[in-house]
Order: sequence, then C-alpha cells, then structure tokens
Amino acid sequence: MLIHVHDVPESALVHVLRAASSPRPGSVTPPLPEVLSRVVNCSTSAAPLRAALRETLRADDLPPILAILSSWLAFWSGLNAPADASGRRTSPPPLDPTLAFAQALLDAHLIVLLQDERSREAARELGEAVATLVRLTDELESLRAPLAALALVPKPVRASKVQGERKSVRQTAHELHMAVGLYTRETFTL
Repeated sequence: MLIHVHDVPESALVHVLRAASSPRPGSVTPPLPEVLSRVVNCSTSAAPLRAALRETLRADDLPPILAILSSWLAFWSGLNAPADASGRRTSPPPLDPTLAFAQALLDAHLIVLLQDERSREAARELGEAVATLVRLTDELESLRAPLAALALVPKPVRASKVQGERKSVRQTAHELHMAVGLYTRETFTL
C-alpha cells in the first residue's frame, strides 16, 4: 500500500487515514492501526501535513486516532505493548515519527479537541502518555553525565609479552591524568 511509494502527497495520506478511520459499509479497508502506522512512517513536511489534517479529518475521526497514538506512546514509555483488534501484540512505528505526527494532529485540531467531549478525553490520554515520556526522558538525561564519564574511561591495556610494549593500568591512568592539563584561573576586574 504505502510501503513502496516514496513521495505521496500529505493530502492523499490523510484521505487514506480518514477512509480507514470511518470505513463505509461493504468496503474492504485495512485496520486503522495498520494504516496509521504506514501514514506515520511516510516522510512528510510539517506544514502540508497540518493543512491536510485540518481540511480532511472531522471531529469524530479524531478519538480512535488519538487512542492509537496514546497506546503507541505508552509502549515507548515502557508501560505496555499495543494490541490490535484480535488481541495480538503489535509493534508500533518509531518514536520520532509518532511524536511528529501527534504534534501535527494536535496543532491542526486543537480547538476541536477542546470543544468535543470524546476528543477531549482522547487528547487527555495522549497528554498523559507524552508526560510520561517527558518524565522518562528527564530521568535518562540526568544519567548522561555519570554515564559519559564511564564511557571515557579507557579500557585496560592487555599486558603484552613483547618487551617494551608492556604498560600497567596504573601507568596508563597516570598518563591520561597528565594529559588533562592544568586548570587556569581567570580573574575579572570591574
């Protein structure tokens, strides 16, 4: 479907998404999570995508799309794996395109999401999933400095049997310490 086509207009992607979110009786359409996953994975530009979402999707199309996005974000925050209609666990699209699509959808339909009760609840769930991701990202960011220090520690040098190439770990650490250089003191005068 959308796998092998590289340059699909954003309006066509959103029309396919709308057709999957509210299928006509008797039509054969793939499940909404599958179509949404393909749409999210397509490369798009932000402004045309927002315009296409604003022009094409209606208020009653939004709650199921937001629910799927929320389940994907919950998966990426480690809460649970999303399931399809048959109950099988599915793998969601990557986090970055999912967040970009969710942002475009929220930008395009913010007023509608605030006015419609069903959409407001779905948007609240999406907000909770995003808040969980932000909290986890902040926690991981606080580990960056300690882990970066560990990443810079050199691996111990294996003792070689060849004479002259043999260094102890202590000598190597001392040489690395000496390579740091002296601290300089700056003074400011006003």
